Amino acid sequence: MTDRSANLLRCCLLSISLLCIGAFASHAQRRNVALDSMGINIGRQDWKAAMHWALKAAEADPAEKYWRYLNAADFASRDGNREAAIRYAALVVDSDIAANARFGPSFAWLQDDPAWQQLMHKVAGIREAARQAKIKASLVFRDEQKMREAETAAFMASLAEARSAQDLYRKIRQGRPVHQYPKGRHFVYAWAKLADTLEFPYLVQLPPGFDGTN
Repeated sequence: MTDRSANLLRCCLLSISLLCIGAFASHAQRRNVALDSMGINIGRQDWKAAMHWALKAAEADPAEKYWRYLNAADFASRDGNREAAIRYAALVVDSDIAANARFGPSFAWLQDDPAWQQLMHKVAGIREAARQAKIKASLVFRDEQKMREAETAAFMASLAEARSAQDLYRKIRQGRPVHQYPKGRHFVYAWAKLADTLEFPYLVQLPPGFDGTN
């Protein structure tokens, strides 16, 4: 191999190495490596270290910080750190994930603490409010469903009046309730066809403000 070829090979290898290092650094920046350290210390049951890395993970990814605070509260509780467990749990309770946050058996030893009882009472209120909001949002859907069920029941009752098989077939083909998209509502009503003679109605609930044209 000539000196020129050797130099060219070294340059190629150096370029490849730099590209690999750059790709690794870019991946490391996108990845929350604190979560890896947190997971390692969970495996070791080193709750102090796990809490430390949970908080680091919260700093690294603000969008997920309240879930990391929940982790930190759990680890603090497992470590017997009452003050830290309640402090980080309070941050979770005052956040938008409170209704979905789960405070499991690791917090059981705090159940007689007045501060903890106050937090859990607040969580119960938040969850009940969320439940009532879901019920309220589904009322339009339920009313529409009852109306469609009544139409279908009336149609099925009318089939009993058919005098012949041909008359029955005509009623089925022509008398089936026609359901269209209810304008101004947040769901779509349609028929699903499974076979030539088998169909069933279904409703798809849409989020508020949904615009199918977009």
